[in-house]
Amino acid sequence: MLEVYNRQRKLIGILQNAFNIREELKINSINHFQFSLPGNDSKNELCQQFNYIRYNNGDYYRIMPKAIIVDEKGNINYRCEHVLALLIDQVLFGQHVIGNIGVFTRNVIEWLLDKQNKIYNPLTGVWTLDTSKSINWRLGECDFARQFEYGWEQETILSALFSVARPFVDNYMWTFNTHSFPYILNLKRIDENINPQMYIRAKKNLIQLSKTSDPTTLCTRIYPLGEGEGINQMTIRDVNNGIPYLQSPAPVTDKYDIVERIWIDRRYTDAQSLKDAAYAMLNELQEPFEEYLIDFTLLRVDQFDMPEIGKVVEIVDFKKSIITGIEYDHDELKNSLLFIANKPKDIAGTVAEMMDRQRIEMAYAQGATQFYERDAQGNADPNIPLTMKLYIPDGLKIINFVKLDIEVGSFRKPFRVTAGGGGQTISQSDTTSSGASTLNTTQSGGGETSGASSINTSQNVTVNSRITRITPETTYFLRTSTDGDPAHRHEVESHSHPVVNDPHSHGMAHTHNLPLHTHGMSHTHSIAHTHNIGNHVHDLNPGVEYSGNPSSFKVFINGVEKIFHFGRTLNIDISKYLVNNQNVIPRNTYFKIEILPDDAAHILMTVSLQGFIQSRGQATL
Repeated sequence: MLEVYNRQRKLIGILQNAFNIREELKINSINHFQFSLPGNDSKNELCQQFNYIRYNNGDYYRIMPKAIIVDEKGNINYRCEHVLALLIDQVLFGQHVIGNIGVFTRNVIEWLLDKQNKIYNPLTGVWTLDTSKSINWRLGECDFARQFEYGWEQETILSALFSVARPFVDNYMWTFNTHSFPYILNLKRIDENINPQMYIRAKKNLIQLSKTSDPTTLCTRIYPLGEGEGINQMTIRDVNNGIPYLQSPAPVTDKYDIVERIWIDRRYTDAQSLKDAAYAMLNELQEPFEEYLIDFTLLRVDQFDMPEIGKVVEIVDFKKSIITGIEYDHDELKNSLLFIANKPKDIAGTVAEMMDRQRIEMAYAQGATQFYERDAQGNADPNIPLTMKLYIPDGLKIINFVKLDIEVGSFRKPFRVTAGGGGQTISQSDTTSSGASTLNTTQSGGGETSGASSINTSQNVTVNSRITRITPETTYFLRTSTDGDPAHRHEVESHSHPVVNDPHSHGMAHTHNLPLHTHGMSHTHSIAHTHNIGNHVHDLNPGVEYSGNPSSFKVFINGVEKIFHFGRTLNIDISKYLVNNQNVIPRNTYFKIEILPDDAAHILMTVSLQGFIQSRGQATL
């Protein structure tokens, strides 16, 4: 019985007229299901894209929109994929690293499945809940407790999930239970040493057997390469006694000779994890991939009703292997096909991909190694650190190291004072002319001003006075105190009054009565002077105490103390102090580095960074 469900997994109909029902199962892969309906069957309306179907209480499959075909008889053929493919629709946006010591296989799988309804912000490194998405899968059984490190960048959750078990040397398989929701995912170990769980015998349940062998997948020496490019690309030398490859044991190389392959997978950022994965791959590749295709009838299967993926099967008088695939013909079970292989994983596909990658994108350089330095120097004390900001750009795909070099010395005064033997500064002003000007008195017609004044000279001062010639037109009217004509005129020629170079004073009491009049003036000023400055000192405040003797210092990164060092010099790789909780150095980020001495000091700080930078895009600025 073939049932159809809507997207909310609610039963909406029975497809009683369905035919050509076939189910394709393959180990560690996405399974498929197909069926047909007559073109005039009203139940075709229920088979909308992404609705679910289920056959005889088996697993759920969803109808795919691009797999609906109408044949020449008017029948409509539907192709569906297992609901495990729901994990293809959810992605790990950005770059993520998880695993290593203390993080086990179950932890990694649960971390991945937890991201089904989350969205990641690479700028902040924060996951937030996305209510438009749902949790479709959860982890059930997990037979492994390995501690590999994994790295993913712009991957689907499913591809990341399948990569978790690839480094395992043991044979494994993913199994599913879709009878409850969220669906249950299991990672199970395959034990090839157990007694066969199924037997296939000629003249009983074996109709035809065909064998294929692919020697092009053979590999007895593998060179694994991880993240990076060129001389920066990670190898396994550091964890393999300086040797960049893994090799099969002598009995295998004696049988097949040395067959070399290069395997590049830049998702690996840890050399030991890369080596473990390469060892598992070599273990699979050192024997040619062999697969058997068997036509069988289920009229007599010893002790078992149905074959299952992952079961150990023995082809009597031939070989014991593992069931890696089944194509069920549910209309006529005896027409079903059984795939048995000497390897539970289709490693041939991995090798083909591996060989293609070394010819194309994955193997050629996409950037260049860069090295740059930044330095800062200045005075500091126990309250005022020396500070530097270090920027890590997005394009820096790989960081080889970030080294910090520190030298702490005696405090240096920011100002320097010297005593001289006296000095002389002479400044000469330019001569300026005011031109001519006219001053008018008020309309009162004149005025009278009286008073007394006294002029005192100072010691050792000479005052020279020069009076310009008074023109004949200039007339002074004087009011005298004797009898006679009160108004008369005096013409005064140009003259001067010398002033003796002695202290003296002049006392005068007088009165001027001036009628309405004007003054016209044209004059010039010319000044020359000299300043004599003797020896002197200015007291300057340096701003920081400088009577210190530093013997140790602390290093702070983003306000957190990371290093305490006793001494005056330090050269250290600080990469490990820059990583986040995912064990990577964040990009597009500023790091504040501060050096705080235990006493007043002058500090020279240099940061050296080497890494692989990748340039992409159209812009050049």
